[in-house]
Amino acid sequence: MKLAIYGDSFGCRLNGWPSRLGNLLKCEVHTYAEGGTSIDYSYFNFIKSHEKYDKIIFLWTNSIRNSLILSNNHENFVHVAEYHGHHDKKYNRKYNNLRFEKGPSDDGRFLTKDWVWQQPENINIEKYYLSEQTLTKTTYPLFHNTLKHKAMKDSVMLHRPDCVHINAFTQKLNKKEIFGIHQIQLADFKNLYGEDAKIIEYNEDPDIRLNHLTDIQNNEFAKYAVKHITDKRFDIHTTFADPKKYYTMSSNKKDAGFLLGT
Repeated sequence: MKLAIYGDSFGCRLNGWPSRLGNLLKCEVHTYAEGGTSIDYSYFNFIKSHEKYDKIIFLWTNSIRNSLILSNNHENFVHVAEYHGHHDKKYNRKYNNLRFEKGPSDDGRFLTKDWVWQQPENINIEKYYLSEQTLTKTTYPLFHNTLKHKAMKDSVMLHRPDCVHINAFTQKLNKKEIFGIHQIQLADFKNLYGEDAKIIEYNEDPDIRLNHLTDIQNNEFAKYAVKHITDKRFDIHTTFADPKKYYTMSSNKKDAGFLLGT
């Protein structure tokens, strides 16, 4: 059996829970997930590749995310930057300047976001895109991308009724909160730093927190994911509602892998 994962940074590190899930299910796993990407990007990858897989997992990221994608055609596209509709231009620009993104190059090198923006065809993209995001956020603060992403989700369900859906971030459905994987990361952070600490002010050691989870949490998540896939009576989202009950919280800041940002 071959299994594919679509989504954001909560599933992009194959050597975390994805490979461990594959070992438990005795299947080959491939992840199309990439950090900082939007539902749009995941959906594009899904449409392009899902027919090659016996089973798929779709991690639904936050609808306020937008990906700036460079493409020569519909078969070749690269996510080069992310934008958050609920933040202003200053935040988005600073956030992306901290990231290293894949860029198009003849020799397949990893190129920085600054390189991408320096290309003549992209000089004005950042200015126009951020302005559009600010306008959309101001005009439609509660419905940013909602209808578009709902249509994408309906499409995924139509093409793959067998799709396993998991929220990366908490979402509201009919006024009810359905918690996401992010709650594990947040609970681990607040357990060490206190309820008033802001996780946005911290970075992570990527070698400690694969997919934003510790090694132990990756193992635990993989086991719950197997149950979510194989037992219709079990919903993995219940584990996100009370992470401290289902996941091992870090005992100290060093092992947790949170680093104060600069």
